[in-house]
Amino acid sequence: MTTLTTLPQQPMPLLRTKLFPPRTDSDSLLPRRALIDRLYANRQQRVLILSAPAGFGKSTILSLFRQRLKADGAKVAWMSCDEGDSEPQRLVQYLVASIRSVEEDFGANTSNLLQSDMTLPLEGIIDAFLSDLRRLEGPLYLLLDDFHQIRHPALAHGARYLIEHLPENIRLVTSTRYRPRFLVDEPGLAPWAFCLSGDDLRLTREEADTFLTELKQLQLTDSELKLLHPNRCSSSSTRPRCSTNSAPSCATP
Repeated sequence: MTTLTTLPQQPMPLLRTKLFPPRTDSDSLLPRRALIDRLYANRQQRVLILSAPAGFGKSTILSLFRQRLKADGAKVAWMSCDEGDSEPQRLVQYLVASIRSVEEDFGANTSNLLQSDMTLPLEGIIDAFLSDLRRLEGPLYLLLDDFHQIRHPALAHGARYLIEHLPENIRLVTSTRYRPRFLVDEPGLAPWAFCLSGDDLRLTREEADTFLTELKQLQLTDSELKLLHPNRCSSSSTRPRCSTNSAPSCATP
């Protein structure tokens, strides 16, 4: 059992911009339909993970998946993670705010606990969060972008505990540069997770051609396109990067 320090009486202010995806020009983005279809087909998995190095367009794909879920009528909460969110109390505070952006009355138990002057085990805070999650009706997707930024000794244990007790109507979707430790250390959690690696996120030849000729309106011959796509391409939000080397599959840090 992991014991945390005394909780602060007043939570720190939150940055509202972290509760929404970065703004992008949708006209300059590839739709990545095949990839989004794969995520959508596996949306009933308890955890969905995009795991690839920098430059593979994970945040963009996560944002496109969010649009697909919302178009289907699902409730979708978003959090952009950074190193400042590594403390468990701070992370949970943002998780509550994220869900509250789509469920206005969410998080009474957790918020009251975070504002109390108490020393509690990590499981106590997670249990309060889980209690609030169980009160939600209908499916809810919690999207955590750049999850690799979260670094805390208790993270792996806390993540395992949360996933093991997650209500059936809640789904976690994350983007990260590395395969999460809780999946490496606990193979029993693997059946609950669907993971897309760098190989999966690479642009297909058709996607690369569409990007260059339609979005960028470059006049390229088929031979030139083949030279730019010798094998497969990694993808950022606005440009493909082509390489003959394969990316590691859900690499462990």
